[in-house]
Amino acid sequence: SPAVLDVWILARLQETINAMCENLDKYLIMNAAKALAPFAADLSTWYIRRSRERLKLGDLAALGVLYYSFVIFSKLMAPILPFLSETFYSLLNVNQLSGLDSVHLDLYPERIKLTAAQEEVLKVMTNTRRVVSLALSVRDTAGIGVRQPLETLFVLSKKEQIRIYDELVKADVNVKNVVMASDAKELPGGLASAKDGDVFVHLDLTLSQELKEAGAVRELVRKIQDMRKRNGLGVGAVRELVRKIQDMRKRNGLGVTQKVSVVVDGKDVPEKLLLTFGDVLKQKVLATKIIRGDKYELTPQD
Repeated sequence: SPAVLDVWILARLQETINAMCENLDKYLIMNAAKALAPFAADLSTWYIRRSRERLKLGDLAALGVLYYSFVIFSKLMAPILPFLSETFYSLLNVNQLSGLDSVHLDLYPERIKLTAAQEEVLKVMTNTRRVVSLALSVRDTAGIGVRQPLETLFVLSKKEQIRIYDELVKADVNVKNVVMASDAKELPGGLASAKDGDVFVHLDLTLSQELKEAGAVRELVRKIQDMRKRNGLGVGAVRELVRKIQDMRKRNGLGVTQKVSVVVDGKDVPEKLLLTFGDVLKQKVLATKIIRGDKYELTPQD
């Protein structure tokens, strides 16, 4: 759930603070530096990715947690990466809140022992990510993309029943059900499997007609979104190109009805753009022809 992700990343942040303080107190600079990278990876590849929709919608809790994490991270970096941390601190406009002009004038984050609840969240999230990684490897081996929904993921631990966040697993692996199994004998046959130590995952790769249709719909939505994105970028590039050519017309003192021949810089303008929007461009800038070259040139036509 969203709240679990917030609690988890804040616990990871405090865990990183504790590791940094412990190593810096002992002048173990390399060990301290090594504690930064895993948190940065967790923040970007798990928290931000899983909270993307909340952030897009302006969820204040998610935005607040993300901003706080960035601010604290900029402080944690300060003894090791002084200039980069100063840049972060400045870009985050922390001085407007703290009244301090530099991260190096601010207080360093304090070491605080993690609570039992925080320790549990960290443990369960580690299990969750472990299961997700295994399940995605099964998908990859089978050649079934994540956009194709699957029915059931079975999770089995040889030593003890592990706890995971089912909803996060369902969302990341794109399965309808997650079943915790205590014995392999309980599992149906024909499942694709993967293991990591004592943890096994078994994925039902059977595609019912309903699942196939759901996968087809998701793929269609993706293609439409990609098309919109490409067209959006194309339209933006066309507008910018029209602006440049119109500026060239003005500098050359051409009348509003004077036709021109245009050469555009091939480094700025892909051939595909001219193939797709060439006619629109000609109409917009009154050009008889538009070709790619080494630089921008405009020639009046009689």
